[in-house]
Order: sequence, then C-alpha cells, then structure tokens
Amino acid sequence: MAAGITLPSDGSHGFFTPKSLLFVSAVFSVGLIAIIRQKFHLKQLYHGLFLSFFLCFLIFWLIIGIANPMTLTSSAFDQTKLFVVTITVPMMTLYLYRENLIDPRKILRIVILSNFAYCLVKLLLISLHLFGVFNLWDFLSAAGIRIQQMSIVSGLQRLQTSVDISTPFLFMFVLFSEELGLSLSPLLRRCYLMAAVLSNLFTFSRYLLVIQAAAFFLYLCSVNSRKFVKTAGITLAIIILAVAVIGPQPLKKSIEQRFFSLSSSQSDQARVEQVNALMEHAEDSPYFGQGLGAHAPKVIRDHTLLHSYEVQWAAFLMQLGIVGVSILLVSLLLIALPLLKPPLTRPSLAFFFLFTLWILSGFTNPFLISLQSGIIYSLFLAVSWQLPCKNSL
Repeated sequence: MAAGITLPSDGSHGFFTPKSLLFVSAVFSVGLIAIIRQKFHLKQLYHGLFLSFFLCFLIFWLIIGIANPMTLTSSAFDQTKLFVVTITVPMMTLYLYRENLIDPRKILRIVILSNFAYCLVKLLLISLHLFGVFNLWDFLSAAGIRIQQMSIVSGLQRLQTSVDISTPFLFMFVLFSEELGLSLSPLLRRCYLMAAVLSNLFTFSRYLLVIQAAAFFLYLCSVNSRKFVKTAGITLAIIILAVAVIGPQPLKKSIEQRFFSLSSSQSDQARVEQVNALMEHAEDSPYFGQGLGAHAPKVIRDHTLLHSYEVQWAAFLMQLGIVGVSILLVSLLLIALPLLKPPLTRPSLAFFFLFTLWILSGFTNPFLISLQSGIIYSLFLAVSWQLPCKNSL
C-alpha cells in the first residue's frame, strides 16, 4: 500500500517495476497465510464466491475482447490485468481483516503517512526547481514518470502524477482522524492538511480541487456548531492571508487559466468527442459490449494504451455493455452500502458522499481501475469497519 500510494506510474504496467513486484509479493504472502492457517468459515465462502464470480466476469469479457478483430490482444490482457489488480487489493484487505490479522487504523495510518511523504517530496522538488537548483521536468522525464503539465501563472507549472489522485480523498480521512481513531498528533494533522492543500493546488486539476473543497465541506457539515464556527473562521483567515500574499491579479489569472482558458475548453471538447465516439461504437453491441481492451477507432486518446479514455464510464459501457456495467455497479454497492448501515452517522454519511464522488470521477478521469484505485476501495472498506456508531442523525 505504501508503494502504491507513493510511486508514480510510468504508464507501462510492466511486471518488473517496484509496484508490480511488491503487489505480487503481497498476493503470494496472503495466499501463503491462507494455506498455513487452514481456516474456513461461512464469510470466506461468500468472499470466495464473489471473487470467483468476478473472475468469471472478467474472463467472459476478455474472450469477447480477444474475439473482436479491432481489439489488440495485448490491450485486452492489459485491461484485464488492471481489473484483477484493482479487485485483489480490497479482497486481500477484507480477508486479513476478517481473520483479525490487520487493524483498519493501521491501514489508514500507513496510507496517510505514505501520502504525506509523497506530498512533502513533491513540494521539495518544486521548491528546488523554482530556486534553480535543478530542472524538475528533465528529472521526471529521465525517471520515466508520466506527468500532466500546464501553466498556472507567472512561470509556475502544473505538476500532476498518477498518485496525486488520492491526496484530496485522504485529506478528508485526516479531517476525520479523531472519529476514525487514528491517533494523529495535532501537529502532524495540521502539517499534513497544509501539505495536502499545497500539493493538490499544484495538480491544477479541476476535479481534484473540487474534491478537496467538497471533502472540507462534508467535514464542516458533520461537526457541531462551535467547531464549525472555529474551523470556518480559521479557514477564512488563511484564505484571506493567501490572497494577500499571492495577490488578487495572479490569483484571478490562474483561475481564468484553469477554468476559462482555451486549454480548458480544448480539454472539455476532447472529452465530448470521446463520449460521442464511444457511444456510437457502443451501439454496435449495447448489451455485452466490444470486450475488454476495445477502443473507438474514431477517437484514440492514448496511442500506447488504446483502451484508455478520460470518460471511463463511457468506455466501460462500450467495452462491457449494459450487462457488464450493471455488474460493476452492483460490486461498487458492496462497498458503498456498509457506509449507510444503521444507525446512520454524520461521518459515515460524509464518507458515503465522498465515495460517490470517487465513482463519479469515471465521467471525467480514468481513475477507477489501478493499484492505487484498489487501495482507495480498501480505505473505504476500512472506514466502514472503523467508524464508531455515534453522532447518529
């Protein structure tokens, strides 16, 4: 989990990478534990049946993808692998939890501290670049790390890697650290929140910025009136101070650049074109789709990963059809519904809405299947196990 949340992807999905090797080691270790313990109970049967069903689901749509003459076999296997990696992480987490081998609080702390380390390193590298110590873009290129670049303002450049996705979500986990029993010191909590905000600002991603704002809003809605006034007052003071330091004009220019510039319009138009092409291609096989790894020939977003699209739900509909997408949605409900188990609490409701926002990311970004995505699903499972039944509505 630490590797998955801190090491950016190079987009190759190769086997001989640190994340891949650690993932395989984790699967081998958990499998070995299961064999050595030789325990079996009813819940394990349910979990095994679900995993078997999901693997059959993947094999079925893999066969459709391979049989599709327009789909590369390598693309079909690559996307199948992503699904397998994604589902394996929460299933391993669930097994270890049910066997009382892990504590949900330790999982959350490890991921939060790993993300904190990533944010600090990222901010350090940006600082060294701005002071002219070295060229950050040459360094990232040499390291083979995929990034997204865009001018922010006054020479500042956007820096977003694959692992920046988790930061605004973990931001809310830290806000609710007391409710989750994470025992984070006040100093560590404040430092993380500050680093997470600064790191996320440099992603310059509209979606990730909205998620962080939504996380803060959900937190405010869950606290009592006294804490609401205190937190809102401190936040307002920080915002005013930040505007005074940055200056109204640079701030205005950066907002215009991100939300109203030609680059933003072109990005939105590219998504519209993807949706139109994917929906048109989906009409050829509406119920069972074109299979895993399929792509719409009229619009190709990534010439290396042909099946990868920003509008991921539209891509899933084209690849899996109505039947396959329905199965995915039912699988996601298995994570979402425990957050709504009675008695309903304000924190659990906040995390349910945050999970909904995570699922909605598939309409604008390809976030839903990856090693990091599997970790995020595991975190929401851990929240449903850890949240105490208090502050009920």
